[in-house]
Amino acid sequence: MEQVRTVQMTDEEWAEYQALKQQQEESKKALQRQAEREAYRTLSEEAVAEVFPLIKSLNEQMQGAKKTVMERFLGLLKMRNEAFDTEAKQGQYSFVNKECTQRIIIGRYKKFTHDTTAEAGIGLVKEYLETLGTDEESQKLVRIILDLLSENSQGEIEPDKILQLDRYAEEFGSDTFAEGVRIIKESLRFDWTKYYFRAEEKDEAGAWRNVPLAMINI
Repeated sequence: MEQVRTVQMTDEEWAEYQALKQQQEESKKALQRQAEREAYRTLSEEAVAEVFPLIKSLNEQMQGAKKTVMERFLGLLKMRNEAFDTEAKQGQYSFVNKECTQRIIIGRYKKFTHDTTAEAGIGLVKEYLETLGTDEESQKLVRIILDLLSENSQGEIEPDKILQLDRYAEEFGSDTFAEGVRIIKESLRFDWTKYYFRAEEKDEAGAWRNVPLAMINI
């Protein structure tokens, strides 16, 4: 059994003792926090090493499934083209099961770009805008058209905005404006993106619901 001893200290000695005791406690806590950080890093590294093979295996399965789906339905599209003597010009095609409860949608997007001649067309349009009045309505119209000429995040003028410019060209009756819009339209180039597919299934209410194929949707 430990013996309890009474030690006499001066106020100065007591203060030094308390300071030493606090220093020892803080040192102990610092060592504990360091050990916890090291344990966290070790567990994090082990977690990555453990799940990475699972993720790679899942990726390989998804790639294999995508290849199977695309080969099957692109083959069907080719058969359709030959049977009906036509070409696949649509953006997407739907295939449904016999009960019309499941469907696969094969599609691709049109990617629009424009060449450098668009700058000449934009210059003509802006040249016409400079001839408009300075009243509030005219300036409002100028802002609208300049917005239609603005480029998206990919640095391209969007095709639907060019169609709106076309309508303004008819309304203004200006040869300069019309010529500018024509040059912009002729500068448009488009190509198809790679094929994608979606899988959808009807729910109890008869509405089509997407089957999540991305990890973020799980």
